[in-house]
Amino acid sequence: MDRRRSCVINAARADQEGREVVRLRFRFRHGDGRYSWVESQTAVAGDSAAQEARVGGLVVSIRDIDEQVRADLALRESGDELADANESLSRLNRDLQRSNRDLEEFARVASHDLKTPLRQAASLVELATMEVEEGNRNDAKDLLGSARRALSGLHTLIADLLEFARQGASDSSCLDSVAIERACADLRPAVASLDGEILVPSTAEYRVAISSTQLQQVLRNLLDNSLKYRTPDVPPRIVIETSEQDGQWCCRVTDNGIGVDATHHERVFDLFYRDEPSEGVDGTGLGLALCRKIVEQAGGGIRMTAPENAPGTCMEMLIPLAQAEPGT
Repeated sequence: MDRRRSCVINAARADQEGREVVRLRFRFRHGDGRYSWVESQTAVAGDSAAQEARVGGLVVSIRDIDEQVRADLALRESGDELADANESLSRLNRDLQRSNRDLEEFARVASHDLKTPLRQAASLVELATMEVEEGNRNDAKDLLGSARRALSGLHTLIADLLEFARQGASDSSCLDSVAIERACADLRPAVASLDGEILVPSTAEYRVAISSTQLQQVLRNLLDNSLKYRTPDVPPRIVIETSEQDGQWCCRVTDNGIGVDATHHERVFDLFYRDEPSEGVDGTGLGLALCRKIVEQAGGGIRMTAPENAPGTCMEMLIPLAQAEPGT
């Protein structure tokens, strides 16, 4: 009855405004309880030119448009699904393009970095052989020691490359406090030997959607970098802070080291990237690239910033919080 009354009112208003027909779409309830979509068309009866102030009668027609409406809804849903599929495809395409770029860079730089220590070792062994032939055994011994160190560096590089290649996504989760404590325990002796400290002021505990092993690996790499690039003659101070940010676990690792120029904050995550402060520091340039790979495969992100009004670096990562388990 309310619908009919609305039709009458709208029809009267339509006539007054010079419109001829009012169309309405609504669901109609059948006697058996079923619903179907119908469309009504309502017009004022009589000569519209008379412009009667009072409505004398209405002409109403109703037709079943249920199949049409359902087809439109299905088409709209298909369109939404197609849009979602296109977005997923675009995202996968972007990931593939980035993976291809990483692979090309990986192959180019790895080829150079793998060949360099081999060439060095081969040259040193050749020189050592010449020294032995000339009876200079001490010089030969020194040369062989240098060759051994070059091959040791190659061994480390190969191990890092294998670790980078084998990293994959994990379906497990962990308590952040456990992973942080274990990562810190490995580095605390080295920090203490330099009169430094690792501080973890956060008291809240979060379950993070990443395996404990992978989170520990990321944290160890970040802590190890803080030690490697510490300010000379200044006790290292490393602070690990955690919080929840828009449904994600946020972790900041801040140090008082030599820092990195802001123009290099993104490049530090490139494969094999090493800037000038890295000269003379042990490493292969794979640590932060590995951190980024692990964090992104967990659905998160990592970036480098600079502490406010202080020297050093701040590594910030966001990783989704794990879904609460049933009954918890």
